[in-house]
Amino acid sequence: MTKNGRSFDLPILQVHHEILAPLRPLSRQWVFPSPKSVAGHITKPERIKFNPHMHRRTFATVAMEAGVLEEIVGRLLNHTPLSITGQRYTRPSLDTLRPAMEIACKEISDRIEN
Repeated sequence: MTKNGRSFDLPILQVHHEILAPLRPLSRQWVFPSPKSVAGHITKPERIKFNPHMHRRTFATVAMEAGVLEEIVGRLLNHTPLSITGQRYTRPSLDTLRPAMEIACKEISDRIEN
């Protein structure tokens, strides 16, 4: 469930599957499972030194530095667009968002390798 209550689909690339594969045996329902949590997943990331939100900031920064338009980065982060048209009428398809995701992921990979 997203914070804003809207459904959220992302174009998932092969690199995403490779990153998440080691986590699959831990839980089929949660990306960040926690056997200590009543909810079954991490509910308070501030209690760990690393938190998943750091990835969002890094992804957004790298994507914009790689040339992805701010509005598209916002869509990939599930932010609500500011314009009425963006909020109510436009719903980009996964195929439309996929090139931007590929650009961002390639840039992150290139930075890791260098």
